[in-house]
Amino acid sequence: MVSTECGHVFHSECLFKWIEDSKTCPECLKPVFCENITKLYFNIAPNDEFDAALAESNIHALKASLEEKDNELESSINKLTELQFQAATVEKVAEVNRQREVYIQYELLCLNREYMSLITLENEVKRLKRENEILFRQIHRHKNICRKDVEEDLHEMHSKVAASIANAASSGFISRRTMFKKKVVPVKDKHSFNPFAE
Repeated sequence: MVSTECGHVFHSECLFKWIEDSKTCPECLKPVFCENITKLYFNIAPNDEFDAALAESNIHALKASLEEKDNELESSINKLTELQFQAATVEKVAEVNRQREVYIQYELLCLNREYMSLITLENEVKRLKRENEILFRQIHRHKNICRKDVEEDLHEMHSKVAASIANAASSGFISRRTMFKKKVVPVKDKHSFNPFAE
C-alpha cells in the first residue's frame, strides 16, 4: 500500500498505473509525483484476529469507490471531448466571422472608393453644366450680335445697291436722252423747210 502527498491510500500497482496516464490523485485530483509517494507498512500483532468479513467489505467498498471514480473520469473525459468539440466549432465560427469581416471591410473600401469617384464625377458634371450654360449664353449673345451686324450690313448693302441702281438708272436715262436729242436734231434739220433753198 502507498500514500500520496495529499494523504490518500491506494494499492501501489494501481496508483502507479494510474499516474502513467494522469499525474493526479485518483481521489482529489491534486498533482501527484512519483518521488512524493510514500510506501506504507502495517504492523499486525500475532494474536490479533484477522477479520475476513471486514476486509472483504473494505475491498468491495474500495472497488465501488474505484468504479465510481472511473465513471466520474469517463464522464469528465466525455465532457472534455464535448467542450473541445464546442471550442473547435466556436473557433470555426470565429474564423468564418473574421473572414466575413475582412470581406465586409473590403466591400466598404470599394464602396467608399466608388462613392468618392461618384462625387468627383458629380462635381465634374456640375462644372461642365456651368461651362455649358456660360457657353450657351456667350453663343446666344454672339448670335444676337452677329444677327444685328448682318442685318445692319444687309441694310447698308441694300441702301448702296438701291442708290447704285438709282444712279445707274438716272445716268442711263440722261445718256439716252442726250443721244436721242443728237439724233433728233439732224432729222429736224434735214426735214426743216428752207424757203431759200433751190
